[in-house]
Amino acid sequence: NVDRLATDVMDPSTGTVDDVEVDGIATRTSSSVAAVIWHHRDDQYAPSRDAHVTVTVRDLPFDATHAQVRRIRIDAEHSNAHAAWVRQGRPQHPTLEQIQELRSLGALEVGEVLPVTVVDAGTIRVDFPMALHSVAFIEVSRV
Repeated sequence: NVDRLATDVMDPSTGTVDDVEVDGIATRTSSSVAAVIWHHRDDQYAPSRDAHVTVTVRDLPFDATHAQVRRIRIDAEHSNAHAAWVRQGRPQHPTLEQIQELRSLGALEVGEVLPVTVVDAGTIRVDFPMALHSVAFIEVSRV
C-alpha cells in the first residue's frame, strides 16, 4: 500500500501558491507502517516557514491503542554533517574536534518517539513540524 501526501502552500505576501511542497511515500507490512516525508522548495535559498505536518494512518495491522511512532529526521540541525561543516566556517583543514563533530552528525540520530492521537481502533494521527529542506522517516510499530 502506498499513500501520497501533498500540499500547496499559499504565499501570504502575494496570495499565490508557491513551489513549497510536503510530500511522501508510505509502505505497510503485517506488523508496521513506515513513511518517508519531505519538505522541499525548488529555490534552496528562498525563505519559508516550517510546515505543520499531520499524518493519518488508517487500517493499522494492530490495535491503534498500542501504536508507537518514531521519527528520524535529516535537516539543518539533525543528522547533517554538511550543515555542521558550514556552521564551522567550511574549514579546509578541520581540527580534530571539528572532525569528531562532523562524524557524529554524519550518522542518523536515534529517532524520537512522537505523541500519537488515537482516532479509532485502526487509525492514528501524528502532528509535527518540518523544517524546509528536511526529510523525516516515520515508523509506526506496536508496543
